[in-house]
Amino acid sequence: MDNKMELFTKTDTTLVYIASAEFAKEISGNKQQYDFDIYIHVGRDKGSVSVYGDNDIKNIIPIDMKTREYILKFAEKDR
Repeated sequence: MDNKMELFTKTDTTLVYIASAEFAKEISGNKQQYDFDIYIHVGRDKGSVSVYGDNDIKNIIPIDMKTREYILKFAEKDR
């Protein structure tokens, strides 16, 4: 795997990653530039994926299914 995401923190229920600048562009589809860090939350039990700007749950960033599947595959080793 590449270095698109870095594990930021881990709890009993959630893994939190920070997206690299390159992956942040991929997530946005190069349509929008984000001037903040993009945090990716992965549920450890059911594999839910949520993406937030600046780790703010009010700042949700939509992702497509291909990106979601990539994130889940990447996070499998930490789950």
